[in-house]
Amino acid sequence: MEPRETALENIRLKTDDEKALPPPPKLDLKFDPTAVKASISSGGITTTEELARKLKKTEERDPDSAIEAYGDPGSKKENREGKVQCKRCESWIYEDEMLSHMNSHSTQILEWLYLGGFRNSSNHKELTVRTNIGYILNVSVECQNSFPEQFVYKKYELEDHPSQDLTSYFEEACEFLEEARKNAKNALVHCIQGMSRSVSFVIAYLIMKQNMKLREAYEYVYSKRSIIKPNPGFMTQLIQLEKKVHGVNTITEEEIHSPLEKSTKPGSDV
Repeated sequence: MEPRETALENIRLKTDDEKALPPPPKLDLKFDPTAVKASISSGGITTTEELARKLKKTEERDPDSAIEAYGDPGSKKENREGKVQCKRCESWIYEDEMLSHMNSHSTQILEWLYLGGFRNSSNHKELTVRTNIGYILNVSVECQNSFPEQFVYKKYELEDHPSQDLTSYFEEACEFLEEARKNAKNALVHCIQGMSRSVSFVIAYLIMKQNMKLREAYEYVYSKRSIIKPNPGFMTQLIQLEKKVHGVNTITEEEIHSPLEKSTKPGSDV
């Protein structure tokens, strides 16, 4: 019988960069399940209550484990068969699970601009060692700023609901991101899942500051992060923004609301 591996054999030594970092501050994870008045969903609970339950499971674990649990960077070679290494966290992941794994990380949209969810904004290692974030734009009413003493924050109390106004915040938010760019700092835009609210602000930035049309911006962000799904109300506001900035519309409201076969159209599940 082969001897069992000891716990010490599974410990991964810290890199020099990790050793040089100060110890992370105590994480202040706060999620208010009563912050949003959401409609009742299947099962008789609100959408916000569903999100609160999911988030609570994450809060009960080590913040890093939300990503680290997908694989062990120090796993032995015999455990790597059929796997590829994630360039972000160095974990070894089965190839057919890599897309899902990468969507658990924040997504690099531009050289300095990242898009993600609460698990990324509350992961100190992800923010520092892996993505070198300096500015954080938090566009969710539910999530508090996790490290207020370490990063430059701007937070908007916004709900993921079609009736929620985003237009009033687009210009100020884009100037905040421009400030990060001009100061040579990386920025993260996040909501809870990095699918709707934060995506809408990233697309708005591409329209207002990168001279992209709406269809181009949407397809570009989708090519980087395949789980994006701005709700129809947000897409309508982006259509109006494109008309205001560029004088044309490259996506129509009919495309948002009409039932189509699976495609990459705005509002689709794929």
